[in-house]
Amino acid sequence: KCIPCIVTDCDQCSQSFDKCEKCKDDLKLYNNVCQDNCPEGYFNDNNKCVECSVTDCSDCSNSFDKCEACKGDLKLYSNTCIPSCNEGTIEIDNKCINCQVNKCSQCTTSLNECITCKSGFKLYNKECIDSCPDKTVEINNKCEKCSDENCFKCLDSIGKCVQCDNGYKLYENKCLNVCPEGTATKENECVDCTIQSCSKCDESVDICTDCMQGYELK
Repeated sequence: KCIPCIVTDCDQCSQSFDKCEKCKDDLKLYNNVCQDNCPEGYFNDNNKCVECSVTDCSDCSNSFDKCEACKGDLKLYSNTCIPSCNEGTIEIDNKCINCQVNKCSQCTTSLNECITCKSGFKLYNKECIDSCPDKTVEINNKCEKCSDENCFKCLDSIGKCVQCDNGYKLYENKCLNVCPEGTATKENECVDCTIQSCSKCDESVDICTDCMQGYELK
């Protein structure tokens, strides 16, 4: 005697009349129920709902072992659902995407513009490098350009120049074409004359060769 399946919209039941094996039309079989779609966290395998193998996965629509989206606020990274994105990645639509800049710990959504570098590296022109180049100074792990465009090396701050480009003289942390009155040129630096009211002195800065206006050399 043939007994009909008692599961609604069941096309085929086996072993037991109340155990469905296949649903009618294009309905999906889930927990012995025929329904329109598989629930969150399940994969449609020939109209049977198979649970995603990735823990906390909400969508594995292409393959039961390939997660497409995670449950709740979890982020998807390397086929794993994690609480937050790791260093070197950025969250885009609840997915952790690798930064495209080498040694970068935090990047923008463009992926190839770094904001912060990993420990031991310096940020320069949106990239991460071992050490800051000439004409820059390291400030908070970033290479900042010296404020004086003719400064070759600045120290501690962008405004503290300690060495100028060739052809320029260093004076009071600035780079000048010519040393000002009251100074002498000494090893590419302008050094103050030690004699008061002296406009020009030799490299020793102790011997005045010309006085300022209103004074005469004795």
